Amino acid sequence: MLKIETENQSLQLKDRNILIVDDIENNLILLEDLLTGSGSNVVTATNGKDALEKLHAEKKYDLIISDILMPVMDGFLLCKNVKRDEKLKNIPFIFTTASFIEEKDEALAFKFGAEKFIRKPFEPDEFINMLQGLLEGVDDGKTETQEISLEDDKEVHKLYHERLVGKLEKKVLDLEDEIAERKRVEEALQRSSSMLSSVIESPDNVIIFALDKDSNYIKFNMAHAKEMKQIYDVEIEIGESIMTYITGEDDRLRAKENIKRALNGERFINIEEYGLPNSRVWYELIFNPIYDNLQHVTGFTVFVTDITERKKMEASLLQSEKLRVAGTITAGISHEFNNILAIISGNVQLLKRKYKDHGDLTNTLHIIKRATDDGAEISGKMLEFTKTSQDSEEYVSSDIRDMIWHSLDFTKPRWKNMAQAKGIKYRIVNDGMKSVPCIMCNPVELREIFINFIINALDAMPVGGNISFSTWSVDDSVFVGISDTGEGMSEDVMKNVFDPFFTTKSPEGTGLGMSMAYGIITRHGGSVEVKSELGKGSTFTLQFPIATKAVSPIEATEPETTEKALHILTVDDEEAIGSMLNEVLSSSGHKVETVDNGADAIDLIKSEDYDLVLCDLVMPDVSGADVIKFINESKKRSKIGLITGWGGKQAPIEDGMHVDFIVRKPFDFEELIKQIDGLEF
Repeated sequence: MLKIETENQSLQLKDRNILIVDDIENNLILLEDLLTGSGSNVVTATNGKDALEKLHAEKKYDLIISDILMPVMDGFLLCKNVKRDEKLKNIPFIFTTASFIEEKDEALAFKFGAEKFIRKPFEPDEFINMLQGLLEGVDDGKTETQEISLEDDKEVHKLYHERLVGKLEKKVLDLEDEIAERKRVEEALQRSSSMLSSVIESPDNVIIFALDKDSNYIKFNMAHAKEMKQIYDVEIEIGESIMTYITGEDDRLRAKENIKRALNGERFINIEEYGLPNSRVWYELIFNPIYDNLQHVTGFTVFVTDITERKKMEASLLQSEKLRVAGTITAGISHEFNNILAIISGNVQLLKRKYKDHGDLTNTLHIIKRATDDGAEISGKMLEFTKTSQDSEEYVSSDIRDMIWHSLDFTKPRWKNMAQAKGIKYRIVNDGMKSVPCIMCNPVELREIFINFIINALDAMPVGGNISFSTWSVDDSVFVGISDTGEGMSEDVMKNVFDPFFTTKSPEGTGLGMSMAYGIITRHGGSVEVKSELGKGSTFTLQFPIATKAVSPIEATEPETTEKALHILTVDDEEAIGSMLNEVLSSSGHKVETVDNGADAIDLIKSEDYDLVLCDLVMPDVSGADVIKFINESKKRSKIGLITGWGGKQAPIEDGMHVDFIVRKPFDFEELIKQIDGLEF
């Protein structure tokens, strides 16, 4: 390419008439700019024939600058005709070429009579200086023009034919190669297009579509068309922009960002939610750019997978994990709280024994004892709402519709009598309660969750509305649907509705109701889903496994009692509890020894025989579990009573730990004595 000088351009060629001949427009423009910048008057021609016509016009030319390979008449023949013409032969002729660059080509140019032969590219300053020198020589008569007879010069004719035909043949071959390459690229693009169509027109369970650089549809399969109809209620068409179909500001922003990334050549995977408020669906989207043969991005494909069920499962697992963590923390707090209550309750019971004839004092002590019992009950309830494991020995086969009816009867004063007194109308819709198989459950617990759902629905409809119940079964599951026409919930509230202590009823609510419901449903082997929209009510769908077996109640046997004086060892790191046990059991005629750690307990058991060991579970260093395992492995095994602050079935009893009874803290001394009297020694 020609380099144009932009600064300090001289006017050495001022007023010279110069003819430039080249079939390439850019070359003409560059040379014309260079020479006119030097003060020349420039005329251009695109082939030799055109140049001859302009040379025979009235205008006189000072210089001819010509390319060689051109259509109609090439540069060699132009030079030949100029040098044979009496009127033109004295005009200096310069060849500029990028293709005829061999020494043979230069020699042939001079044989035709050219004054200069310049290979492209060249430096503008050097080129201008060369032209100036050439024209100065012509002006001074120093440049001679040779007479050439081409008809007699067979060598020149042969050389011309060889060089020109050779170049033309090479150009033809190059063109043939270019045509073949284009054909190959077109066939590859056609194959790619065919493969793209084949992939996109895949089975309906795979969602695929392709967009061009303007976000218009190139291809899509029926699965994508059906999905767009389902989530946006639109009929999509080839050539239309996907953005005309996507509604919702958040959905449009996500789609625009994804399109931008894909058109920038990025391959990526996103997990996103799309659709109308009542038909939101979670998708995994895989974006792949489409390239042309020049590696320019012309569009992109998207492979889509519906992962809504997977997201529900993840949410369920996350909720269970939240409850598990909350349960672990709550259990630890409950254990420590029960230890404190045990000290208070035990001392109250001792005082009542000592001062049973002091009426006022015993009444006060009774109030304190009742308060500690209430504290123990609260501690138990703290554990209850995080309980998710099944306790199937308490389950019976039941019709879930009966529990719904019982719950409605229980809440009837709220949704009927009290509501009517305030002028509020609630309507209970039960047309959808169809006959379903029985489930294994704890009826008391399920009635509790139905009461909770009913109360929440009433709270969401302060001016009245409908509560609808429906039951149905699919395969091995029974389903319950509970809907209301209330205020509804936002997405953020729905995500947290089952979290412990989450409530929208502050300051009145505790936030435990729905969490307890979730725990009860989960330990029954069931699940719960919620759908809601602000201003359009809420729907909860509960799922339970169908009953496969009946559970027989366990008949309790009356324990045999003994009045034998026993040798008892008490082990508890709370010295106050050990002292109370010592006092109570000693007063009942037993020989009692007390230690406050597991290591001392094991040392005593090695050296002495005990009828009974009363042992706490959680102690530093050597735990109660270590003590119990040691006794279990001893040749002469003592009876073991576990006294623990862990509530319900939360006590971490490990494999290899066998105890004869368990007493929960805070405990009644009468209950403890009854347990001891029931043992066989």
